[in-house]
Amino acid sequence: MADLIVNKGDAEAAGVAESEAGACQRSFTRDEGVPELRANSVARAAATSALALGDRNARLAIDSLRAAIETLARMPGQRTLALVSPGFLVLDNRRQEESDLISAALRSGTLVNALDARGLSTNIPGWDAAQFTPNATAITQSSFQARYAQAATAAQSDVMAELAYGTGGRVFRNSNALADGFRWAADTPEYVYLLGFTPRNLQLDGRYHSLKVAVRNSKGLEIQARQGYFAPRYSDDPMQSAEREIEETFFSREDARNLPVSMQTQFARTGEGEASVSIIARLDATQLAFHRQEDRNVNQLSIVAGLFDENGYLVAAVKKTVDMRFRDRTLASSAAAALAVRSSFTVRSGSYLARLVARDSEQQLVTALSGVIVVP
Repeated sequence: MADLIVNKGDAEAAGVAESEAGACQRSFTRDEGVPELRANSVARAAATSALALGDRNARLAIDSLRAAIETLARMPGQRTLALVSPGFLVLDNRRQEESDLISAALRSGTLVNALDARGLSTNIPGWDAAQFTPNATAITQSSFQARYAQAATAAQSDVMAELAYGTGGRVFRNSNALADGFRWAADTPEYVYLLGFTPRNLQLDGRYHSLKVAVRNSKGLEIQARQGYFAPRYSDDPMQSAEREIEETFFSREDARNLPVSMQTQFARTGEGEASVSIIARLDATQLAFHRQEDRNVNQLSIVAGLFDENGYLVAAVKKTVDMRFRDRTLASSAAAALAVRSSFTVRSGSYLARLVARDSEQQLVTALSGVIVVP
């Protein structure tokens, strides 16, 4: 109702709120002559306050989910987030954040299963708990409030379904069997299919675009998929996009070979049960693309090297940037074909997974390599 009154200018919702405000004041003051203007201002102030509180709750929920997804993205194994909540309202000003949240979960391979903590809820308009039977007058007066309450209940549940279906998960709702719901929310699907596409002529207008996923011969199957997405209102910052791509690739554990970069690992003992492990990125710069800047061939390489322990947790990582500004004769030399970037870490004895990710700024290509190193 607050959204309809403040943001949409809905006269019906405003009228219902004003009527309720007037009734409350008359009950409190025993004064039947409450000015209409006062009821208007009270209703408007209440709507503004409710809208601010609801937006704050939505922002906190989205921020908490984003933090959880970012934490899971750094962890090994299959990632499932069990979201247990009575739901929350996401209005138009937060829709882009919700869409970005689903995209972040998809990129990190995090599946969201949602459990509606309200269980089986009902709305009974006009029921007075102090009476044994519903008050007919109250039913008439509260029919609008009941409709808004039902719409709010559905919207709070819908955002749970959007997060679940958009990431390949499921939603458990309209049931008081919460013990079963908790077990169900921790479950993982046997198969998940990740489909993607690039929209043509995408307009940066923030508008909602519906998606439809269809499966041939789907008799007896239930399709749970993302229902749509919100177009961004602005282009991503190139530097932030590059940082995000490098970080997600580093934690994904998948290999890719798009740049002339290879990885070599070494270790040397530095003490009892301790060693220095080096990850060396070897680069053939003669095979890279460059752009011309005066008399130089320019490109920049971002390199992230790190170690994960036997349980898949990050031990240490370091990022280095290689600014290449070669003259023609330097680029043609053997030195440019044998560049090396070393990253060293001090670790205890054990088995480690070495991870190397390199990305160039010219073609924006990524190489990701992994290898096992054992320190006896």
